[in-house]
Amino acid sequence: MKKKLTVILVVLSMALSLLVPSAMAFSDTKGHWAEQAITRWEDAGVIGGYEDGQFRPDQALTRGELAAMISTIFHLSQTAANRYPDLPSGEWYTPYMLRCAAAGFLTGTDMGAEPLAMVTREQAAVIFARAFMIPEESSSETGFFDQWQISDWARPFVRAMRNQKMIAGIGGNLYAPKQPLTRAQAVTILNAAIAQYVDEENAQITPAQNGITMITTSGVTVIGNADTVLVTPGATNGKITFQNSTVNGELRVEAANLELILGENASIPNRRWMSGIGTGSQDPKAYSFRYNCEQKDYNGTIYYTDDYFKSSADRSRPDVSLATASIHLAVAAFNAMDSAEYTDKDRHVRNLLTTLGYSDYDCSETFHQKPTDDSIAIAAAAKRPAGADYTLLAVAVRGGGYEAEWAGNFSIGKVGNHTDFQQCADYCMTFLRKYVQDHNITGRVKLWLTGYSRGGSIGNIMAGEIDRGDALPGITIRYEDLYAYFFEPPQGVDVSNDPRNPRYNNIWNFLNYNDLVPLVAMSELGFARYGRDYYYPDATMANYAEQREAMLHFYNAQESKEYAGEYIVDDFQMKKFDLANGFIADDVGNSMTQGDFARKLVSKMVTDTVKTRDNYVNEYQNGFRTVMHVVFGQRLLTGSEGDVERFVAALQKNIQEQDTAAQFAEAAQNPWDENGLRTVLSDVIVQSMNDAEVNALDPITLSKFVNGAVKLVGGMLITDPDLTVTLLTHLTSVANAHYPEVGMAWLKTMDPNYSSNPYPLPH
Repeated sequence: MKKKLTVILVVLSMALSLLVPSAMAFSDTKGHWAEQAITRWEDAGVIGGYEDGQFRPDQALTRGELAAMISTIFHLSQTAANRYPDLPSGEWYTPYMLRCAAAGFLTGTDMGAEPLAMVTREQAAVIFARAFMIPEESSSETGFFDQWQISDWARPFVRAMRNQKMIAGIGGNLYAPKQPLTRAQAVTILNAAIAQYVDEENAQITPAQNGITMITTSGVTVIGNADTVLVTPGATNGKITFQNSTVNGELRVEAANLELILGENASIPNRRWMSGIGTGSQDPKAYSFRYNCEQKDYNGTIYYTDDYFKSSADRSRPDVSLATASIHLAVAAFNAMDSAEYTDKDRHVRNLLTTLGYSDYDCSETFHQKPTDDSIAIAAAAKRPAGADYTLLAVAVRGGGYEAEWAGNFSIGKVGNHTDFQQCADYCMTFLRKYVQDHNITGRVKLWLTGYSRGGSIGNIMAGEIDRGDALPGITIRYEDLYAYFFEPPQGVDVSNDPRNPRYNNIWNFLNYNDLVPLVAMSELGFARYGRDYYYPDATMANYAEQREAMLHFYNAQESKEYAGEYIVDDFQMKKFDLANGFIADDVGNSMTQGDFARKLVSKMVTDTVKTRDNYVNEYQNGFRTVMHVVFGQRLLTGSEGDVERFVAALQKNIQEQDTAAQFAEAAQNPWDENGLRTVLSDVIVQSMNDAEVNALDPITLSKFVNGAVKLVGGMLITDPDLTVTLLTHLTSVANAHYPEVGMAWLKTMDPNYSSNPYPLPH
């Protein structure tokens, strides 16, 4: 059934009354070279003819008549101020000319708007190029024999339009730039440019896979792959939705304040907003920032626009561009290393938020203090986007470079949410309440909340409290206005709090399947996370090898790869304890991946060693805290850069030495000699510290550290020696999976801001 489309009256005389829609085929177009194009647009109800049944295809157009055609087809409504002396207010063509002027399509000449002058073919190339957002090309070569007759200002547009196959010559490879444009030629340009024309509000369409799909109204849902999509000013203040759709060419937006919704399996690699049209829609821009990777700071690039927050946070899939921006904000909130002064540790997050246009920056006082076992830090800033009825509040929880705070990660407590994470979330919520009050923020607020690792778990608990309401009195944060993105967060929510309830579906947790950290605190002890977990690609997914190569391209290009090292996660190989021969060997018959190993290790640790939360707190919690305080609080152990890395390398080497392995084997004779095992393990830890030249602990602290480490590892060695030695020999690989550089690289493969051909988000 043919759609009923808006009828455009293309005026070919001084009086509009001469034009009426044609009820049948035009009497003068049969056999005309433009017959097919004219019939298509007449059938669509877009063009009309004269009362005598003629179309008059070879009659020239005036500039006013062309403005009427374009204004109506593009659904232009905004009118520019009349600065043209030759546009009287009472003339029929004046509103059309001023609408095209407001859109930037038709800007006039040195003589004025010239509404009654004939449109030349070179003028038409410029006007249509602007209307269809075809960028001019710098070369002066157009390919026409008479290109020397084309004005300098028109030649780049003529070249571009010809390359787009939207214009052609008049024969003999001549363009005839000074000749008037005829009605047939105008319709032919439209026909060549527009593969699909959509002006039905709230329509669901299958777009054209070749050519431009032109959308002139709001509420349209695009389902299926498209070539190029042009959204005209007719969709201003509206929304366009893409579902199961990849725009392989370009999305061109001329509509101001357009809400762009990317639904399931939607990908738009290339987007462009027209200058002067999309004043409320901003193309993401690239900004440089600094972030910490362990002991050094590096440069990164973030793509950002306030438009990330125009669509609802309640969506079936995460917004990958917002996710990439969020992980960058999260790592900027790590303690800065550029300055040794703790009063400047928030330098990177402060600078980034300021660069992104936020003001009223503030951070918790803990950002300016040396971290303790259970401290946390948080930063916030706000802005009021132009024309918005809300305040945009950006909040980042510190998730790296926090030294002794590692100890707090292991204070899970006996009941309720993870004790340390909950206490830190309470501290951060108190800071936010004070921030809102101090900066007089009221009314509707859109909250962008992010954090990495420890910061992600604490932010996750905060987001859950905000979703339940009343956490931040004095402001309103709707469900659809909480944009919560967390990365590699441990589990900190007691399952009795119903963390998978759909009320938390605006919370996204991004996880590397090979990362051990998000598996603790353990599900087997009753822990989970609020919201939905999203996993980066892993070896079990289709096309993994191909996408892994794309990920490695971004991973290796990052400056901080200098510290993060080669990506070795996929090189994981299970080990086994050969008790008969007394050495550790590759378990070549076991193809378990690092992710599967991590899950088996954690499950085994709970069932055979930790057993219950009570038992963990009573027997292991202090040991974990002591080990982490020493390793990270004192940067193991001399306070010098590289301490941890040297110790881990020495430990992995010594564990695999044949003499050490033989001692383990001797202690492992059935039944296990627990005392002998602990002695061997204690010796190898101290030896590794000495080999790495990091042993600067006093005897009491050294004893506590070694005893804690021995107790933690010894229990596992007794119950499952193969899993334990696999862990001890893969500490570098386990750490590699947790580095934010990995997540940043995976997201870039799927983010159109970084990839010209992004991969779709996995399910």
